[in-house]
Amino acid sequence: GMQISLQGYDKRFTTRAVVFMRQLVVEALKEVLSSESPKPIFSPFKGVYLTDCSQTISGDRREKLAVRLELQQGHLQMTLEETNTNDQRTGVVEQSLPTGALHIADLGFFNLKRFKRWSEQAVHWLSRFKIGTWLYDETGQALDLLACLKQHPTDTLSLSVQVGKRDRVAAY
Repeated sequence: GMQISLQGYDKRFTTRAVVFMRQLVVEALKEVLSSESPKPIFSPFKGVYLTDCSQTISGDRREKLAVRLELQQGHLQMTLEETNTNDQRTGVVEQSLPTGALHIADLGFFNLKRFKRWSEQAVHWLSRFKIGTWLYDETGQALDLLACLKQHPTDTLSLSVQVGKRDRVAAY
């Protein structure tokens, strides 16, 4: 109910006030939102996490919004990052996940070391195949994915593979 003139507003809208409001928004984004009842989507998993980033533009200010949404409980985590922050280094991507969880993200989050750590922690992950990634069959022999797909007569192929040239990660 407080009245303020345009001149009064302009006088108080300083760089210090902008920095304070940004910090306030960042702290507010750390809060986790949740629903009361779990949803039966992907019930075999102990949480289904979607992670992504998007750039926000407000006037001449640009920032990256990093978001992780957990689908079963409705938890939402967000961080504001500088636009030049790599998706791999955003605040939400390194948040721990519970054993038995499923993480889904795009190629911006493709990281074999993280996948290996998650696999060791019984966290499942889903990602598109990154071109140039080394694949091996269950015996450790290099796998030519294109040749394998050409030999398979249907649209669907289920394979157990190892991913990565050095520190291999089991994938399905």
